[in-house]
Formats: sequence, C-alpha cells, structure tokens
Amino acid sequence: MLKNLLLASALGLSAYAVGMADARTDYGQAKGWYLGVEGGVNWMQDADGALDTPGPGSLPFEAQFDTGWAVLAEVGYRWESNWRLEFELGYRANDVDCVSFNGGPCGPFNADVSQFTQMFNLVYDIPLDDRLTLSLGAGLGADAVTVDAPFFKDTTWVAAGQLIAGLNFALTDDIDLFINYRYFIADDPHINVAPFVQAGFDDAKHTVTIGLRFDLSPDDEPEYREPRGPEPTMGPPPPPSGPAKHYVVFFGFNKTNLTVRAQEVVAEAAATAKEGGAAQILVTGHTDTVGSRRYNQGLSERRARVVKHELVRLGVPANSIRAIGKGETMLLVQTPDRTWEDRNRRATIDLN
Repeated sequence: MLKNLLLASALGLSAYAVGMADARTDYGQAKGWYLGVEGGVNWMQDADGALDTPGPGSLPFEAQFDTGWAVLAEVGYRWESNWRLEFELGYRANDVDCVSFNGGPCGPFNADVSQFTQMFNLVYDIPLDDRLTLSLGAGLGADAVTVDAPFFKDTTWVAAGQLIAGLNFALTDDIDLFINYRYFIADDPHINVAPFVQAGFDDAKHTVTIGLRFDLSPDDEPEYREPRGPEPTMGPPPPPSGPAKHYVVFFGFNKTNLTVRAQEVVAEAAATAKEGGAAQILVTGHTDTVGSRRYNQGLSERRARVVKHELVRLGVPANSIRAIGKGETMLLVQTPDRTWEDRNRRATIDLN
C-alpha cells in the first residue's frame, strides 16, 4: 500500500510539474538554501492490528488515539524553477485513547505513541499572486515508532512516505509564513509487548502545522558594469528643467530590500537633493526577465516604493518624489526572456 501510494503521488507530482512548465508565472522566489521550523497538531487514524503469539492464530484489536502534537524542522534548497528539495526531521506524539480486542468494547489503555521521522521531500511552489504560493509535494524516508506502556516500551524503524500541501505567504524578502498539511503513512510497525509477543498495527496520520521559513542565501550585491551590445531603446527623455543627477540602485534576485551598497547610493542621492533643492525626484523600478510580465511589473513598483521610503526617511519631502515601475520593459542589458541579469534588477533616481 505504501509503495503504491508513493508511486502514484510521485507520478502525479511529476505530471503536474511538466504541465506547469510552460504555464507557470514564475513566482521567482529567491533561490538557495533555507531553514524552516513549524509546529501544530497530529491526528492518528484508528489502527487495526493484531497480537502475534507463538501459538496458532492471532488476537485482532483496534486502537483509537487522542489528538496529539507535532514539531518539525527542515533545511532545503530552492531553485528559481519553483522546485524545492528538503530534508525534514519531525517528532509526533499521541496518547492511546482506548483499545478493543476481537470486536469488543473499546476500553481505556494507558500508553502513548511517539514517532521520530526523517524525510526527503520534493516540493513544487505554484504562484497565486505576488506573495502567496501553493505548495504540493511528496516525501520518502523513515519513521522510528515508539510505544510506551506501563509494562513495556519498544521502538521499531519502518519505511515511510507522505504527501504535502501548503500555503506560503511572503512576510518579507527573507521570511515566509506558511501552513502545511501532511498525510503520513508508514509500513506497519511491530512492537515487542512481551517475550515472543508482538503487536502489529496500521500507521497513518494527518498533521497540520504553521511555521516560518528563513532564506539563508546572502543577498546579491552586484557591481555596476557597462552594458555590452546595443543600447536599449527607451525613447527620448524629457528636457531637464535644470542640472540633473542620476543614481542607480541594484537589487538581489526577486528582492526589494536595500543592500548596504544600495543604502549608500540612496543616502548620496538624498544628500544631493537636500543640498541642491531638487524640485522633482523620479524613482523608477526595473526587473530582469525572469518571471511573468505581470509579476515583474509589481516587483518593479515595490522596488521604487522602497527607494522612495528610504529617501523620505533621510529627510527628502515625500511630495517631491514620484515612484513608478517599468517592469522588464526598459532593460539596461538586452536579454532573452527568463534570463538572469543582475544589472537589470535596479531602480534609478533622477533629480531635476
């Protein structure tokens, strides 16, 4: 059953990813390493089992469980293609509510079941809007199942698999808030309850958690380089009303936060504006061509707003600043679609 489930989930996830390859809107999450921590509730399904003894036959039973808890942590790597591969550690604990033998009434049973899981997960993120994504994934690994009762305690290791679905919301460029659901199934564990007596039972559970995911990759700090090849066609600029000053701020991939170098450039522009009494300041955000045009338009506008807010924080009057976004329509370096280019991920500051 476990093998069939995992095979079906892997085939389904692969088929979905192939189907989305051309249709996806390239949410463009920051690639690289990340760390996630999460916690929540765990429900074990009623388990059918049997007590196996040296004699003929076995004694069937059914166990019911109280609602338990779960904590998990994962470290993973995200590619710009929206795929993630992660290693996950988890701990789940549930108390046994009652046990019925041979179809009889369910009586109280003082025991708890804890499970320590180690999983490798493959996850695909589907963009829903600028900050919200839906995640679908599957995992394979191992489960250390421990049953602790007054007269026995035993641990056994079994193979395990899981299906994952989640919603992720980008709180900042580096932190995601997410909620995950996991359907987890393991090969039937067999626990030693007495000499020559084993209890085997079904092991399936549902886990719902909420957590935070932290981007561990350092922000890009690109150096300005003169573009090679033909200059982009941007149309004639409006005639300046006085001496103009031009500044360029660069951003990391899919980032809107200002790096240390970017803060220095904005500070220089703010000082010049205040000293020279600039009447008008135009801040224009830009992106490279990785991602959909709709997403990049929003990203460029957010970059422009971040620069404007920093100028205002440094003492430049807000009513003298206009912030606009141009998306991927005014490339500093001409590239094909879906091409990384750090010089195109920028915002310009023009003082007039």
